[in-house]
Amino acid sequence: MKIALVINPGSGRKFHVDQITEIKSKVLINHDLTEFIAENDSELDVVGNSIQEGYDLVVVCGGDGTVSRIANCLINKPTPMLVIPIGSGNDFANHFGMQSDVESLKRAINDFRTKTINTIQINRESRNCLTIVCFAFEAKVNRVASRLPRFIGSAKYTIATFIALLGKSYEKLKIDSDAVSEINSYSLGIIANTPSFGGGMKVSNKADATGDNLYLILVNRVNKIRLIYLFLLLLAGKHYDRTEFRQYAARNIKIESVESKVRAQADGDSLPSGDFEAKLNRNSLTILETN
Repeated sequence: MKIALVINPGSGRKFHVDQITEIKSKVLINHDLTEFIAENDSELDVVGNSIQEGYDLVVVCGGDGTVSRIANCLINKPTPMLVIPIGSGNDFANHFGMQSDVESLKRAINDFRTKTINTIQINRESRNCLTIVCFAFEAKVNRVASRLPRFIGSAKYTIATFIALLGKSYEKLKIDSDAVSEINSYSLGIIANTPSFGGGMKVSNKADATGDNLYLILVNRVNKIRLIYLFLLLLAGKHYDRTEFRQYAARNIKIESVESKVRAQADGDSLPSGDFEAKLNRNSLTILETN
C-alpha cells in the first residue's frame, strides 16, 4: 500500500520522536511509505497539495490544526485519512476513536474500512472546517489560546478564557440561518460539526460529523461574572439544560457584522475578518475507521 505520512514536529507539548519511530517500524514498515515533514501553514499546504493523488492512505501525525490543514486538501477526494493524535487537543481524532498506539493503528490499516464524514464549508469553496467554527467571545478565547505556550496543553483554553475576560466579552452580530434569524449581542457563538473543542470541552450533545445537521450554539450577552459561571458549567458538561444556552440544528448559517468586523476561528485558526457563511458539506471527507 502506498502511504503518505505527514508529520508536524511542532504539534502538542512535546514531539514524540520515539513513538513515531516505533509506529514506522512496527505499523508502516511493509508499506510503500513517503514521509513529509511540515510545521507551519504554508508548508502544510504544499504537502497537502502534493498528496491529493497517488496514495492509498494519508496518515497525519499532529493536532487538530495540522489535521484540518491536510484534510482541506483531501475534500471530495477518494483517498482516506487516518490521524495519529499528538496535539494538545485532538478533538477530531477523539471523536472518531483514532489513537496513537501501535495495535490500534495496525488494526485500522489492516482492516482498511473507510467511511465518509461531513465538514463545514466556509464561504462556499474557500475552506472546510472539521470540528467547530466559533465567533464572538469564543473566537477571542481561541485567539488568545493560540498564543499561549504549547507545554500548557489543554489547560491553555481555560487560562485563555480568563485572560480574554479582561477585555470586551460580547459581540453584536446578525445571524441568518435555516433555524433562526436575529440580530443580537452574543457572549458565545459556535457552529459545531463535532461535540467537543478546546481539548475535550463538550459543547454539543447532538453534533456528529456523520449526522444530518450542524449545530448552532448561542449564548446572548451576559455580564462577566455570569459568563465565568456558564463557562464552568460548560467545563463540567452541565450546561445543556440551561436556558442561556440555545442550540439549533441548521445546515446553512450566515454571520454578519453589525458594529465591527466578525473575527471568527475555524478549527482553532483565524478566518479572514468579516462576514462569513457556513454550510453543511455532506460526505465530503473520507477517513479510515478505527472501531
